[in-house]
Amino acid sequence: MPLSSYIDRLENAIVDKKEFTFENNSEFSNQDIVLRKDNKRIFIEIKDAKNYGELPLSTAIQLKKIKASNPDIDILLVSFSYISDVLKNALKEMNVEYLIDPTIEETTQKLHEIAG
Repeated sequence: MPLSSYIDRLENAIVDKKEFTFENNSEFSNQDIVLRKDNKRIFIEIKDAKNYGELPLSTAIQLKKIKASNPDIDILLVSFSYISDVLKNALKEMNVEYLIDPTIEETTQKLHEIAG
């Protein structure tokens, strides 16, 4: 499924549940979603390495910059590519949650867990 289709379906599922509000994500790319529930902010980074097959380690650097400039934000990485053990460990150290090839339902469930 193309990323744009996944993003559209995810946004629709989030709207349907009426649990979160969308925030202006002008500081992030158009493939990212920023949500709020009460005092919780969740940044969703959606990645696909395409032909490369594996997310680059630079993904951790990008997310670390986001976390540094937004220390109160929780991050969920949704990947449609392989995530190496090295990258998984880096994400874990930064307290970044991740999903690999998730369904819309799995993603919304994870968002619910993160929001508490």
